[in-house]
Amino acid sequence: MKKGTVAIIVCSLVVALCSCAVKKKPAVVAGVPEEAVPPILLGAEMPEDHQEIETIACMECHQIEVDAVATATKRFLERPGGLEQEELWNEVVTFFGEKQSCVLATAINNEPSVTTIDFALDPVSKVFYALSEKGTRKLGQIRTNPRVALEYHQPRDAKTKVFRCLQMRGEARTFSADDAQFAEGLRIFKPNLDEAIIRRGMDMTCFTPHEILFYDNLRKERGLNIFQLWKR
Repeated sequence: MKKGTVAIIVCSLVVALCSCAVKKKPAVVAGVPEEAVPPILLGAEMPEDHQEIETIACMECHQIEVDAVATATKRFLERPGGLEQEELWNEVVTFFGEKQSCVLATAINNEPSVTTIDFALDPVSKVFYALSEKGTRKLGQIRTNPRVALEYHQPRDAKTKVFRCLQMRGEARTFSADDAQFAEGLRIFKPNLDEAIIRRGMDMTCFTPHEILFYDNLRKERGLNIFQLWKR
């Protein structure tokens, strides 16, 4: 082998070894080395003395730490400014009113379904009533799996950015006109159809919420947490 060839091989090996020995510089985010950006807990609020940033999401700079049971909603609910349960229920009643079109989520055999349905609120018993034609898919699914979710919201105002919604989880029961609770449901629902037609061709659904997450960003003006959780 020629001396020139040997020299080239030796130089190549030296360059390769030097390259392996060089450490990569830490990534820089907004002028701060990556190792200097501390991890934060899921749902944490930005402190007042936080440096000026150009990013939108915390995860763009921070590692987000999550324990085995935490969710973003749970962390948000831990913030100060919570309402007492009875006061919160009164706000739910005021916001929902007597009757609203809602989104009902049901599931059987690990397959979810959603549908729109009108529910009327009984503010005293803290339950919701709805009427549906006999034989609908949602009634069959409720009979198979009574655990359901219900959602009601007012469309987000593009100008004021106001958004308010109820996210409810609980159990539903469907029954026909021969059930003792049917008359009470009619009293709350106040249908516009002839009662004889209703009793002949419709079934009642009673939804009992176990918990209601009430998001209302108008609470900021009152110094309250925009996330509030009511539990039965």
